[in-house]
Amino acid sequence: MLSAILHCVPGENFRQTLDIYTSQGAETTPVSVIIHGGGWNERDKDEVGLQPRLFNAAGIVEDSVKYRMVLAVRHPDNPRDVAAAIAWIHRSVSKFGGNPHRLYLMGHSTGWHLAALVATDNRYLAAHNRHRRDLAGGICLDGSAFDIPDRIHNGVGQVVGNCQTAFGEDESVQRDGSPVTHVAADDPLLPFLLLYLEEERLNHRQSRLFAELVRQSGGTTRLVHIAEDKTHPSLCDDVVAIHDSTGPLMVEFLLQREGWPVNRFVSTGHIPQWFRMGCCELEATPRKHRPIRRLCGLRAKKILFLSATAVSTRILGNDLEKCSR
Repeated sequence: MLSAILHCVPGENFRQTLDIYTSQGAETTPVSVIIHGGGWNERDKDEVGLQPRLFNAAGIVEDSVKYRMVLAVRHPDNPRDVAAAIAWIHRSVSKFGGNPHRLYLMGHSTGWHLAALVATDNRYLAAHNRHRRDLAGGICLDGSAFDIPDRIHNGVGQVVGNCQTAFGEDESVQRDGSPVTHVAADDPLLPFLLLYLEEERLNHRQSRLFAELVRQSGGTTRLVHIAEDKTHPSLCDDVVAIHDSTGPLMVEFLLQREGWPVNRFVSTGHIPQWFRMGCCELEATPRKHRPIRRLCGLRAKKILFLSATAVSTRILGNDLEKCSR
């Protein structure tokens, strides 16, 4: 289970930070790098809630990345921040039990847009002497903005406004910021798991387009429609809920990519009892008291950080100064 959280600063801005969630005894384990969504202008890296416990329990180190927001910056500054964080993780994660050669990108909504852009347009990682082939795979949670001009022309309301604010009116900039632009037919991409909601939504159509382009490039994708009664935010927020299938699907993908046995709870599609017991604080908190944009509420979040304080000195030597280099 979760043993330590370290707050690291790979950049010079307070938004260019990341948190490392690792478990006691972790050694050369795969690493999931999660990019939060929020329309490029809200949410935060610490809103992963109990998700790291699920991945740590499966033997996976999790890193949660924070990046600079629109309006403070515009494209391409935020994918540059994500690439800088990935490069830092590649250099440093072995100190915390992770395998730098087994990095998996994850993102929800516009967080997946940034992850997909870094995974398809090699300019971002090349600036740090890295390559997108250094990545092992990617998991998309109801990704949006695979094709920015399409989102602007066919989207509605706030989605259109967010895209116009982040990418402006110049269609060449919009296309440069679209992951579909950078998928080359003869250059295979890393394997992707794409989870989406509601077949009539634009997210679904763009997910299918991206999946087809990846296949044409010689890469592999698994496209999964989540049929449960979920909203766009709750698909990400409920990954550790008792009857949720999203968390097991994500862990199954990572374990299979690693060639590891799929845990019993993954094959049944439910979070196991032993894991749910560790999340009782979440289940005991009435949903109306849990902030919608925080997946575990303040009580569970406080527990996570208290547990980190108790063990970080023993496991990692309290080496936070090194962590920030």
